[in-house]
Amino acid sequence: MMRAMRRQTRVATLAPLALLLAACGEVSSSGPDDAGDGGNGTAIDAAAEPDAPVSPVDAATAGCTWGALYDLPFTNVNDTDSQGSAALTGTALVVFFTVVPDQAGGQADVFDADRKAIIGEFSAPRAIPELSSLEDERDLETSFTGEEIFFLRGSATDIKTARRSGTAAVFGMVQSTGLVGTSPAISNNGLHLYYVDPTLAKIMRVSRAGAGAPWEAPVEVGSSGVYQWIDVSADERRVLLSGGPGGSAETPAIAIATRPTVDESFGEPASAGDSLIGDAVNVLKEASWNGDESLMAVTVQYGNGSTDLYLTTCE
Repeated sequence: MMRAMRRQTRVATLAPLALLLAACGEVSSSGPDDAGDGGNGTAIDAAAEPDAPVSPVDAATAGCTWGALYDLPFTNVNDTDSQGSAALTGTALVVFFTVVPDQAGGQADVFDADRKAIIGEFSAPRAIPELSSLEDERDLETSFTGEEIFFLRGSATDIKTARRSGTAAVFGMVQSTGLVGTSPAISNNGLHLYYVDPTLAKIMRVSRAGAGAPWEAPVEVGSSGVYQWIDVSADERRVLLSGGPGGSAETPAIAIATRPTVDESFGEPASAGDSLIGDAVNVLKEASWNGDESLMAVTVQYGNGSTDLYLTTCE
């Protein structure tokens, strides 16, 4: 069944597609990367400052108006595969995501794709075998430059991580962070990791002195409530919450909670906007920001259970 046929299951609440970002080519689990060194994954811009912070856009600070969702089609990852759990780098030039093949027994593996400009087309998605396993990878999160990645594997809530250095394309050994929770979200400077304690429905924060340094004891910084996934803003004063029940402004699928300073707890979540409320047929699930909160990636689950990735921009 082609992707176009599957999309007939969507309802009108997903606004007409705009700014279509087309991918091209075929997936290769062992093809060369853009650096030409034969590795998998995306090369990092050597000129970029690691984990460089960026200033949040004014609209995000004041309360962003998010536009209509538009499709991010990876048609070259087979038309009926499911894509989800998008993690954008700070500049939104690289996106990590999971792919579940449309076949019995398929696992969610990690892929990435990149582009040269914020309005440009993404490259053909590439499998990242060093981050994948015989279990499902999920809850992806990347550092500002894409040099560090966090995720969960299988049904466990042990947060895992892997790093790559500079322009090297291949991630090193997957390791445990020693932290237990879901939906890791790293700050722009790479010094604070936020995650959800699903048992307590709390948002936790841990700190470290620098990349590779041990994490300190977790501190509670707010309630995750009915939401399953989080992401944190550039100044760490806003948290994006997703995976809510959806259907109304009182119980939106995607919400934002704020706090006056980084030393206080996040307040009650408020709807991220009418275009992100969601409905019972096309469920808005995991959402994440880029570095300045000008772009949001959203996983949409259709009535038949399959998922695709969408984007929305701050207007």
